[in-house]
Amino acid sequence: KVTAYQNIDDFWLATGRTKPHLGFSKEVDWVSNQKAYKPNTLHGLNWGKIYAFRGVAPHVRLEHNVAEAPELNTVIRAVEDPHEAMAYVARSRTRALGAELPTLNPKPPSWTATVDMKQLYQFDRYRFDHSGQFQRNIQSMYGDATGAPFGTPFYKRLLQDLNMTQ
Repeated sequence: KVTAYQNIDDFWLATGRTKPHLGFSKEVDWVSNQKAYKPNTLHGLNWGKIYAFRGVAPHVRLEHNVAEAPELNTVIRAVEDPHEAMAYVARSRTRALGAELPTLNPKPPSWTATVDMKQLYQFDRYRFDHSGQFQRNIQSMYGDATGAPFGTPFYKRLLQDLNMTQ
């Protein structure tokens, strides 16, 4: 049986916005990121490290500007790894894995179990709950803030779902 772990309120997957600065904030969730940066173009603002296509067909190549300030164009490297390049060729047309309700259509196959991270382990929409199973202290994955234990501790459930228990 396959198990899907999800948090539909995950900051980076579904609900994220940067904090307002000078009256401006930016959506940073999965769907917004896919629309804005894949494939990466020169349109819009360049935030942090960027990828860009350069050249004229058929000699177009993907380059990565590793400078902290991309507008300085100080250090550019060609992207030679096909797996790294493929992520920037076309954007995903779906929502992020883990950010979709299991009751929506199309429904997941009947052989798929769902672990609702919000319901079972109190994950929420805050930034620290994105990958909270790795960012939280391991002790907090055994019980809630009051000390009450979760029905099944997270890592025990994960090991069971991965068929790694004796």
